[in-house]
Amino acid sequence: MKRLFTLFLLSFMIGYTAQAQLANGSIAPDFTVTDLNGNTWNLYDLLDEGKTVVIDLYATWCGPCWNYHQAHYLRDLYNAYGPEGTNEMFVIGIESDPSTSVAAITGGPGGNTIGDWTAGIPYPMADNAAVGDAYNLAYYPTIYSICPNRIVTEIGQVSVAAHYAHIDNCEQASGVNNAALLTYEGYEGAFCGDLTFEPAVTLQNLGNANLTSATIQLSANGEVVNTVDWTGDLAIYNIVEVTLGELNLTDDTDLVIEVIAANGQDDEDTSNNLVEKSLRAPVAAVGMLTMEVKTDDYGYETYWQITNDAGDVIASGGNTAVGPNGGGNQTANASGPGAYGANQTITEQVEVTAGGCYELLVVDDYGDGMCCTYGNGSFKLTDAEGNILTQGGAFEDDVDSKFAGNPSLAIPSLDELSQLSVFPNPTASNLSIRFDLNENMPLQVAVYNTLGQRLQTVASENFAAGAHQLNVDASVLANGIYYVAIQSEDKQVTTRFVVNK
Repeated sequence: MKRLFTLFLLSFMIGYTAQAQLANGSIAPDFTVTDLNGNTWNLYDLLDEGKTVVIDLYATWCGPCWNYHQAHYLRDLYNAYGPEGTNEMFVIGIESDPSTSVAAITGGPGGNTIGDWTAGIPYPMADNAAVGDAYNLAYYPTIYSICPNRIVTEIGQVSVAAHYAHIDNCEQASGVNNAALLTYEGYEGAFCGDLTFEPAVTLQNLGNANLTSATIQLSANGEVVNTVDWTGDLAIYNIVEVTLGELNLTDDTDLVIEVIAANGQDDEDTSNNLVEKSLRAPVAAVGMLTMEVKTDDYGYETYWQITNDAGDVIASGGNTAVGPNGGGNQTANASGPGAYGANQTITEQVEVTAGGCYELLVVDDYGDGMCCTYGNGSFKLTDAEGNILTQGGAFEDDVDSKFAGNPSLAIPSLDELSQLSVFPNPTASNLSIRFDLNENMPLQVAVYNTLGQRLQTVASENFAAGAHQLNVDASVLANGIYYVAIQSEDKQVTTRFVVNK
């Protein structure tokens, strides 16, 4: 499995997106399967009937799958709450290993199977590896509970009571005019420089009348930047993706996306109308970076690298036979060049220059990350002051996170200056800079943004030894993070401040 991070020197925002098991809270991919009796079942058709659907993704040779199957929890669930019971739920068993035959499900000869999986089972059984692929299946068994509003939860090998209790977590349709925002699609995390992207949301009808129109409003830092009037025809529980127009950001931004009308009326349930996202300039990474890798039981499956904005690898470690494209390939072995051993701790120092873009990529050859089924592996990237920039091990997601160069990085500290402070911090208008000098010297005092771009020159002159106080007009700066840098000919010291109006 892969995890991808883009790294700018000034800071890090941590996050990841799924490349293995489908993450809880995702929208269930639709599928149609034909069971062993020739009956066809469509997931969304079942959900549209208001049923919660449990799917058991298993393999006929899988011991834990067989043990759970033989406990008859899913059989008893189907009998009690399926079509012949209360008709609130549905169960489908799906053999998801592409290497096995249909005959293996019934224990037929030549099949790689533990037994007859259909014996005494009332719910439909199907053979369909494509469903496992659609749900990013990583291990057997994987058991999902899917609510009528299409939201997925990996519920696992639980009892009948636990399966049924999960219905209480499902959002049900109510009222007449009821639109909901399910998911957000768009940039998340930290960014530097100009960021241009087109956010989108998944709109769902949770009302008992068809949803034919909805008004969706996009705000940035409290100001409305776009209003979209969607029209269409969504039956109950149906969904559609709505794009919200191109957005360009240069500073810290709080996004709010909200449904403000459904079918031309006030929405009858506002509890599901709001999506909020914060996009932030990151905090400073100071000095030399340290990459620490703790391997799991299969250390040879791990590879990592850091590249600069030109795509050149400036640091790497682990099995180069895995390489940057080896996630999930399952082709590596312990004799690969540079391969780590099992349950080892490896520490590497990484030197980076001020202002550049960097990208950290951590790869697992098998596709199950570094934790926690086969050992407790992890990775951690820290700066010279021990600040954790990013860390992980249980891979589920990956995300690009961008970072801006610290103007003080790799520049010797200005030891002749002491007692540097800025106040008030945060500030809404005026900022005072206070410092002491122990000798006369020429200095430049300037304000930088998180990209390392100089925005204001506060002073550039010969300063006498002693205490000094300077003033900055911060009212002309947008809300966000900034740096005061005090520079001599070859030395520098910086401190951070925040503008919050």
